[in-house]
Amino acid sequence: MKYFVEGPTFDKRVDCVTFSVCAGNPLSSYDPLDRMTTGASARLKLGITTVGTWVLLSIAGLTLLSSRPVAEIATMAVDLSRLSLASWITLYLLVQLPFDWVGGVLFARRFDPPGKRRQRFWRSWLRGALVQGLFFWGVGCGLMTAARYGGFFFSLMLVGLLICCLIGLQRFMLHLVSGLRLDGDGGERRTGLLWRECDCEEIAFSGGVIGWFGHERIVVPRAWKRLLSPSQFLRLIDRRHLQITSGQRSRGVLVAGGWIWLGAILALLLEGGEVARPLDVVRFSLWMTLWQFLGLLLLPTLSRNATFSLDQQQTLLDGGPGNQVDFITATSRLTEGEQERNQIVEAIFHPLPSVTNRIKALDQHQGSRGAWNANRMMLYLAWASLGLLSRAVHCNVGRPLLWILPPVD
Repeated sequence: MKYFVEGPTFDKRVDCVTFSVCAGNPLSSYDPLDRMTTGASARLKLGITTVGTWVLLSIAGLTLLSSRPVAEIATMAVDLSRLSLASWITLYLLVQLPFDWVGGVLFARRFDPPGKRRQRFWRSWLRGALVQGLFFWGVGCGLMTAARYGGFFFSLMLVGLLICCLIGLQRFMLHLVSGLRLDGDGGERRTGLLWRECDCEEIAFSGGVIGWFGHERIVVPRAWKRLLSPSQFLRLIDRRHLQITSGQRSRGVLVAGGWIWLGAILALLLEGGEVARPLDVVRFSLWMTLWQFLGLLLLPTLSRNATFSLDQQQTLLDGGPGNQVDFITATSRLTEGEQERNQIVEAIFHPLPSVTNRIKALDQHQGSRGAWNANRMMLYLAWASLGLLSRAVHCNVGRPLLWILPPVD
């Protein structure tokens, strides 16, 4: 079954574009969802460029700082006070700004549906950048304080504590960065879990699962109620419930948090066991950026395997693939998913499989359960270790709402 767009309407009450998605109706002269899918390729190139820039800058920075004369000059320039950390963070935000502008303004004009309000980009970007900048400054100061009083052990415990806080306070961080407010618990109680709806302008925002283990909350964008049929929306809630009860979400969070914590151990050891000066914090951040990059190459496989496994579980519960095929097609288009991809490109850059690959895998036995959303959860949790790639990937560059809760299947 194919889904077509009857035409866009603008709901002034929620400030977002809505579409009537139905089966069997002819396409209108303009298909916004197809336009968003076309933009996925452009966003991938932007993400590759942004990530590549930070990786090259990190390698160059670590190479230069390993030179003794350069290190001495940098120490004199940077180690004046903790305020020098603010200069480093400001430099990071300024280098990232052109990429954010392309992703949040230029691509929005080219690929977003007509009627979407774009004048809010700078306000949302400034808010998100300020929150991240202050958070990074706090982490840097905390690492130096921990090193002074407890060396390697205290520094490592601080990173672990921050990871735990980011997991438990994801809802608060989502509001702090983007201003997004979640409704109170709503929906049916047939699954034993409640979900919360929210209004947002970013159509690619898919919601997800937030909260500490045992206290999870399902988040769904209210606009998807109109974009999906009632049965598909309930299937989305069932999928979120399955992500929790199957242990996929917990595994994904543990893998993501464990990856960042392991990287912090290695980065601290490379810095002599502690980061007691601002220059040490800068080098720590550069090491963690490279470790983050390695995670971007390795963790997508776990995320894809989890998606395949969940698709197959839902198919088994239905007794057939028919409804699942429709659901995959409809939801993938909303998150800028592509119908088909080059296998190598998907293996390297995409934690979410293409529509074709998900449908092909429905009748296959998935031996590995994977770790749901491990790759993109790692991006968010890297805030605890000053990783510079947290908002540089194709799915969230220039989109502050997706810095905290990137798109998921």
